[in-house]
Amino acid sequence: MLSINSISAATETGNTTNASEQNITSNVTNSSNTTIQKSMDTANTTNSSNTTIQKSMEAAGGTSYSKVKSVWIPSDYVGSLNVAALQNLGITDVFVKSNLISTPSYSSVLTAILQKLKGTNIRVHAWITCFKDVNGDWIDPANKTQQDFLINSITAIVKNYNVSGINLDYVRYSGSGSNIAGESGTAAITAFVQLVYNTVKSINSSVAVSADLMPEGSANAYYYGQDYAQLAKYLDFLVPMIYKGNYGYNSSTGTSSSGKNGTSWIASTVAYIVSQSNGTPVIAGLQTYRSDKNVTAIPAGELQNDINAAINNGSSGYALFRYGLISSSFGMDSTIPTIKSIDPSNNSVNVPINKVIKVTFSEPVKAGTLSIYVKNSSTGKYVPITTSINSNVLTITLNSNLTKETTYSIILNAGSITDLTGNALKSYTTKFTTDATAPTVKSIDPTNNSANIAVNKVIKVTFSEPVKAGTLSIYLKNLKTGKYVTVTKKISGNILIITPAISLTKATLYYVTLNAGSIIDLAGNAIKTYTTKFTTDSTAPTVKSIDPTNNSANIAVNKVIKVTFSEPVKAGTLSIKLKNLKTGKYISIAKKISGNTLTITPTSNLIKATQYSVILNAGSVTDLAGNTIKSYTTKFTTDKTSPTVKSIDPANNSANIPINKTIKITFSESIKLGTSGIYLKNLKTGNYVLITKTISGNTLTIKPTNNLIKATQYSLILNAGSITDLAGNALKSYTTKFTTDKTSPTVKSIDPSNNSVNIAINKTIKITFSESIKLGTSGIYLKNLKTGKYEFITKTISGNTLTIKPTNNLIKATQYSLILNAGSITDLAGNALKSCTTKFTTDSTAPTVKSIDPTNNSANVPLSKVIKITFSESIKAGTLGVGVKDLTGKYIPITTSISGNVLTITPKSNLTNGTLYYIVLNTSSVTDLAGNALKSYNTQFTTNGTIFTITQINTAAASVKSYIETNNRLPNYVTIGTRQVTMPQFLQLLVTSLLQINNKTNKFMIPCNINAPASPNGSYMYGNIVLTEYLGIAQNIHDYINSNSCAPNYMTSSLGNIQYESLVYMYSKILNYYKTNGNLPNYVLVDSSVTNTAVPSELQQYLQATTNCQVTNSQIQALAKSITSGKTSAYDKALAIFNWVRDKLGYSFYYNTKYGAVGTLNAMTGNCVDTAHLLIALERAAGIPARYEHVYAQFSSGNWYGHVIAQVWVNGKWYNVDATSYSNSFGIIKNWNTSTATYKGTYATLPF
Repeated sequence: MLSINSISAATETGNTTNASEQNITSNVTNSSNTTIQKSMDTANTTNSSNTTIQKSMEAAGGTSYSKVKSVWIPSDYVGSLNVAALQNLGITDVFVKSNLISTPSYSSVLTAILQKLKGTNIRVHAWITCFKDVNGDWIDPANKTQQDFLINSITAIVKNYNVSGINLDYVRYSGSGSNIAGESGTAAITAFVQLVYNTVKSINSSVAVSADLMPEGSANAYYYGQDYAQLAKYLDFLVPMIYKGNYGYNSSTGTSSSGKNGTSWIASTVAYIVSQSNGTPVIAGLQTYRSDKNVTAIPAGELQNDINAAINNGSSGYALFRYGLISSSFGMDSTIPTIKSIDPSNNSVNVPINKVIKVTFSEPVKAGTLSIYVKNSSTGKYVPITTSINSNVLTITLNSNLTKETTYSIILNAGSITDLTGNALKSYTTKFTTDATAPTVKSIDPTNNSANIAVNKVIKVTFSEPVKAGTLSIYLKNLKTGKYVTVTKKISGNILIITPAISLTKATLYYVTLNAGSIIDLAGNAIKTYTTKFTTDSTAPTVKSIDPTNNSANIAVNKVIKVTFSEPVKAGTLSIKLKNLKTGKYISIAKKISGNTLTITPTSNLIKATQYSVILNAGSVTDLAGNTIKSYTTKFTTDKTSPTVKSIDPANNSANIPINKTIKITFSESIKLGTSGIYLKNLKTGNYVLITKTISGNTLTIKPTNNLIKATQYSLILNAGSITDLAGNALKSYTTKFTTDKTSPTVKSIDPSNNSVNIAINKTIKITFSESIKLGTSGIYLKNLKTGKYEFITKTISGNTLTIKPTNNLIKATQYSLILNAGSITDLAGNALKSCTTKFTTDSTAPTVKSIDPTNNSANVPLSKVIKITFSESIKAGTLGVGVKDLTGKYIPITTSISGNVLTITPKSNLTNGTLYYIVLNTSSVTDLAGNALKSYNTQFTTNGTIFTITQINTAAASVKSYIETNNRLPNYVTIGTRQVTMPQFLQLLVTSLLQINNKTNKFMIPCNINAPASPNGSYMYGNIVLTEYLGIAQNIHDYINSNSCAPNYMTSSLGNIQYESLVYMYSKILNYYKTNGNLPNYVLVDSSVTNTAVPSELQQYLQATTNCQVTNSQIQALAKSITSGKTSAYDKALAIFNWVRDKLGYSFYYNTKYGAVGTLNAMTGNCVDTAHLLIALERAAGIPARYEHVYAQFSSGNWYGHVIAQVWVNGKWYNVDATSYSNSFGIIKNWNTSTATYKGTYATLPF
């Protein structure tokens, strides 16, 4: 909804009982068994929420009349009709006053309403008063002249206006005195309705005909001439006016003083009329206020119950009487919160005595009366608690521990908690019992009866629940000696740790005893006695593995021996030996233990081809418990196998070997030089080549001192004994051959490749050959094919790569040719390259951005972030700038640097937290090395801080709107997610979100640091601002905040200056509407009184108490407070006070002041002067400026009198109000002629 007051914003015209008055004079018996006369009214609807109302009805926009939701609208409300509010309520049909004699004219009314509702699917029915004239006199329904007049009027409407229906009101007899229908009258009414039906259908068969009918069952036909069954033949739907308040059902419970239930009456009445309608739809007309003498709106929940009663008994929908008098919360949430779960659950047991209680509700809640208790069921005493609420969870924290083994009740009294709308929780009680179960041992380490436990074992006992120390009589006993072992004890959660002060004795049985009461749970329940036992380690360690394994051979002479045991060990006697079994001598060794591994290292190399024995004598090694190893012996034999050649490079008989080849020979094992020679022989000349020899591990490297001769066969000779393994076993003789290179080098690849394009103008050209090369005798050239000129170049060679670098940058977008003449390059053997030519074209493509860090739209970017932009190619600085700016458009100081294809932007100081930044690269800010310019590029990111979505802001808008309407002021902040947002910040988010919605964008938003306005001010106003205007104002606010970093004091509009507080309220309503409906409203109501309750200084005199206007009197104060309770705006308060005085106060004729305000209240009667005293005193007591106006006026009787009325200041203007006549309403005077009256003066205090 746009506003709680959005539908009833217009000034009412006429008495509340003159819209569709149905005088009832049939014999309806009240509790006093007297005949009562009632008036029935069909007026104007107020609503601000559609929580419980469907928005789309199959009836809307078509000719089906099922699921109808309709309302009667008097003609003088059409101009200010809030269409969006009707749509939000799901209204499908409206009945609009449309008589030819109505004021304003029916033509302007129908034109206006049809235009307003165009495109909405809300159907318009012309509401026609039939047999009662403007003076309130009844007309004979059989009067042919009147019938013709009505038929002509209806014909004109159906032919000239695109209405969906004709709604007949007062289509009846008065039902009293001589004006009772009887049989002939019933026939006349039926005949007239038939005539209307036939006339309408002959013009347009899709136009519906309906009639407003009295609800008095079988008596209807006799008294009023309305026979439901007969009329149903000629009506598209029946609208019985089931106005419970006018039939005595006036209490808030829907039950009259006679005990009759209003809801039940509605249900039975609907059921009866449906049974008589022969299938013609019945749309129940329902009263939205108490009665014609008490126009207080029926509460939304009660009204909804009335609707449900009608629908559940066959009604095809409802018609609300009337627009302007519907509860502001109708359609809003009326569902009470319920408890979804509670921890501890009901009747749960063994609950910890320090339990934090959590109650989860069906919806978010807030504190009501907070009459919440935790009660000891044994003592009846209440336990001190603290409570807190987070969303839909109530947390109850005990101020001290509860008593164990005790039942407690959790009591939430009715109204202790409400939902955010104020719907109160029903009373709720649940019970739980505190812990009565002793803790038990779940597990123990070491387990009971376990063996081979380490002598330094730490014992761990795990319990069934968290525990604490009891008596701590916990013992560890040596069963061999009977002595207790000293232990330390530590508790963590549900674990007890027992640590012996010294190592235990090996091969010994121990008992762990936890005496009863030694350990207790947190409730104080004591453990029972618990005993367990274990035996310390008595198993000797064994050898699991040894390296080298027993009887292994060809073991290296420098082998390090490793023995792995079955468990961790330590030194015993360390009588560990390594024996040469050939000589019988023991070898010097070093011994080291780590964990379960013994390492034996000979102090010198062993002898090759020799058997050795490793001897571990009994007791040489023990486990940690002292259990000794049994004697252990193993054998191995050192290496006796000669090394062999595994591979050689170059391979035997290979060809085209480079002349600078380094020869590598890999053997079967590690080697060293022997005593014989190694040679490299030129088989063509028979000469030996000078070489160097190096050995690394099992590899021999041979390097000729000088390059070999090309196209020549060589033999490599390794004589027997020239190489040995490390044990001295000699290599057998070995010979291999290879032939040096005789093949010319060829080009394997070139960079840039042939015919490539977009080559950098500073490109270094690299040519890779099939083998290592050197420069030859011929030329190498780089030619500009456009000019024919040769470029200066430098040439370098590394291995098989030729690098050519132009001395100067090349020209962009130009083709070049690289020419290598024959013989310009040779391999190392002197074999010459054949000629080679390749082409490429320099760069003509602008660089583009490949990646950026931080990425576009990234969030939570560190404040010290260094920005890196990677381009499609290497770049350099251009002519225009690179910048980083914040949301306000201010650029921050930065430094920039370029490395290759990466631009680095470094802010000179840390960025601001939670701020949106734009990175701006202007066109030509960067170019590639050829000078091709970058096109403009922009990206954005947000620093560490909260970001919000449109959905979050819309939800927050609903909360702020609700708060303002409840408290008549802005909240200090609104919580979005986990962040508290101030109202200036929220205004920025509101307008930013709105502009994004209108522009169909959906970017995240961040709350900037926005200051509050210095001195908010604005005009008093009450009126609508259309969509285009409020969007323009939003843009102006957005620009103002960005430029000034503070919210505006006001914004100009067609209504005047809208104050800052009203701007927040207005845009909260707009986004709440969008949240509910999925589209922006066509207009929004601006009511400055909701947020700006301050009274201008020039009006302060109209708030003061005077002699006869006793504003400060306690009776006046209390009554003003009572009347205005629940009203949110000044207008609503002023209206409620006026209605109370007009409806409650009697009129007495006398001159000047007689009683004053208090005396008049006590007398409950007064003339115009004293009526004005009371009315003005109550208005002033409610904080609403009010003053006296003296006029000389002609009354309806034709007589002229001096007269005093009140003027009340709301919505920025003075309203003339006269409470002396029921025919008057707030701002509208009917009982005297305002156009001919003479104005005498206005006064703060009346002089007579």
